[in-house]
Amino acid sequence: MDINFLNNAFKDALPEQIANQKQTDPEFEADNRPIRRMHLNECAYLPSPKVFEAIKEHAPRIHRYPDLHWNEITHALSNYTGMAQNRIVMGNGSDEAIVAAGRITLDTGSEMLASMPSFPSYYKNAIVNGAKLLTTGIQKNGAIDVDLMLSRITNKTKLVFAATPNNPTGGVLGNEDVEKLVEKVPDTALLILDEAYYEFTKYSGAENQLNIMKKRKGPWAVFRTFSKAYGLAGLRVGYILCGSEEVYAGFQLARSTFNVNILAQVAACAALKDERHMQDIVSKTIVERQRIYDGLISLGCRPYPSEANFISAFTPLMAKKIKEDLAKERILISQVNAVGFEKCIRITVGKKADTKAFLYEMTKILAQ
Repeated sequence: MDINFLNNAFKDALPEQIANQKQTDPEFEADNRPIRRMHLNECAYLPSPKVFEAIKEHAPRIHRYPDLHWNEITHALSNYTGMAQNRIVMGNGSDEAIVAAGRITLDTGSEMLASMPSFPSYYKNAIVNGAKLLTTGIQKNGAIDVDLMLSRITNKTKLVFAATPNNPTGGVLGNEDVEKLVEKVPDTALLILDEAYYEFTKYSGAENQLNIMKKRKGPWAVFRTFSKAYGLAGLRVGYILCGSEEVYAGFQLARSTFNVNILAQVAACAALKDERHMQDIVSKTIVERQRIYDGLISLGCRPYPSEANFISAFTPLMAKKIKEDLAKERILISQVNAVGFEKCIRITVGKKADTKAFLYEMTKILAQ
């Protein structure tokens, strides 16, 4: 793939609060209507009250460095995930984990493999580390095409990213697909299962695929985050479940020293203690997700079935036009930046009022 094309793709995929100039336009800011942030896959709901209590309690400590070993939160995560505490590495969101995966595996002459479309940060790993990027497609349900992915692996492939649910399409890998990855990705490659939306699939009754990953002989890691179902996106707390001492040591070497701040650590601990609140967020999100899905179908769009807090859909119009027209009404969405997806939009699930506003404006746009 041409590197200039990739650079342009990354420019198009910049976070929209930076790329969308309308948000800094005085006229845009003077509009008193609410800005509906349906573009960054954030949580629409506030985190648990326990989070705010913990932040208030520990705010007087912010003149000190945070625990560089994250003892309290990794202990809590060990209980939550069943992984040993000395196999858990914390990150400044999942993004730090993604960057670290490239730093410990890739160099000039190596290859990195991911699906297209998927999370753009994966692709950046190949570019900044001088590796060759290999991409594969997705299945009709929006999940990664594992068979195609496995067919592209060579003896130079050192890093494989598999997101489930896949962002931006929302499809989840079945257990058989994960088992194929576990068995057939060579031991010379680090296999990453990115479960940023794990709590949503857990709520729907899916089997914990971490148990399948534990069967792998070669190197592996699972990425998760507090940004989605726990509502802590602004605090940046992600974590890595490492399959071996060597993988753990690699991620420890690649991360920053004080990478998760004091308030983020205590907030994550507090969030884990209030599972009922997290489940309430997930259940409310699923209700609105279904309303958006049904509404898009009624408008003649083709949405992917999603197991995350977003939905992507093919529309009759170009995605760029829809995104721009919605922005005029202060509704921010994303477009899918991949060849063949020029008419595909991605909508972050919000609250009931967000759903209503989005579908109302979509009706008007598609009727033009």
